[in-house]
Amino acid sequence: MSHYDLIVVIGRFQPVHAGHVELIQKAKAKADNVLVLVGSANRSRSQRNPFSVEERLEMLRGVAGIQHGVYYMPLDDETYALPRWISNVQKCVSYHFDHHSSRRERDAKIAVMGHQKDDTFYLKLFPQWDYLDFENPRYIISSTQVRETWFEGSMVSLLPDNVSDALVKFRETDTFEELKWDYEYIKKYKSAWKDAPYAPTFLTADSVVYQAGHVLLVRRKDGPGRGLLALPGGFIHEYETFKNAAIRELYEETTIDVPPGAMRGYIKHDQLFADPYRSERGRTVTKAYLFDLTNEIERQVQQARREGKKTFQTSMTKVKAADDAKEAMWVDLDDLDPREFFEDHYFIIREMLEHM
Repeated sequence: MSHYDLIVVIGRFQPVHAGHVELIQKAKAKADNVLVLVGSANRSRSQRNPFSVEERLEMLRGVAGIQHGVYYMPLDDETYALPRWISNVQKCVSYHFDHHSSRRERDAKIAVMGHQKDDTFYLKLFPQWDYLDFENPRYIISSTQVRETWFEGSMVSLLPDNVSDALVKFRETDTFEELKWDYEYIKKYKSAWKDAPYAPTFLTADSVVYQAGHVLLVRRKDGPGRGLLALPGGFIHEYETFKNAAIRELYEETTIDVPPGAMRGYIKHDQLFADPYRSERGRTVTKAYLFDLTNEIERQVQQARREGKKTFQTSMTKVKAADDAKEAMWVDLDDLDPREFFEDHYFIIREMLEHM
């Protein structure tokens, strides 16, 4: 009889390697069923997350010998809302018991299993379940090592056959060429300070501009993240404040049709964002400013009334791309898709709009 009814395994699997397979096998030896949650399901492609959740699920389901009693579900990131991420995990477990088990969740013995590292603290955020450490792994390998070797044109040996085949095939795509370009750019970028006594921390500023159910975004013209949606923003100058940098970058990239003095008056909230993995270029801390342009719509209404107009149409404030932005546009909040965003900008928007 198995010791556990369910063991939960959480990972990004970018890509799947022998260590992951061994972890799932060890979990299966201790439980009736294993639930594998494939994280970062809602992220855009990058050198750290090159494979979509669908591609990673296909990799996992194609590995021979680990399928019986193993279930897979995608798990979204919640970069700046840890309670929401914990809730997502709990909902996945509840879904499993509702649809794949004869046991009731409240009567089941459940555990989370993984390898404890500095960046895997999340494995111990579920006190209602046991934690099982993945002890003495046979294969010492990391997905970072696999990705770097892959981008450099080689392959490591500790990959399931179906994963090796998928990586070889992926190399032939335009998507791989874009990712490889980003990889080379970031590699060169980091080499500029490789001899520094310690890795530098970069400071940037971003603007979350809200108006009538829309947010102002730009589409990146250059890499990394070429073609992805992003907040207007950039690096601060040496003697520049965060606020001045945010406003300068906002005008440089969108030429927004609002006087700078008025724009300062529209600031409603500001907040630092410093997730260690938020940028692949290195440790980057950004300060975001929330601008509420609702009064710009009201100004149009008042202007039309002063002119004696009985019927009139309000419009979004005019913007036009400039500098390193390929496009500047207002996007309906209902149309935001995290998989289309650069770095953590989607999650910054969600966090900032809580203050509207």
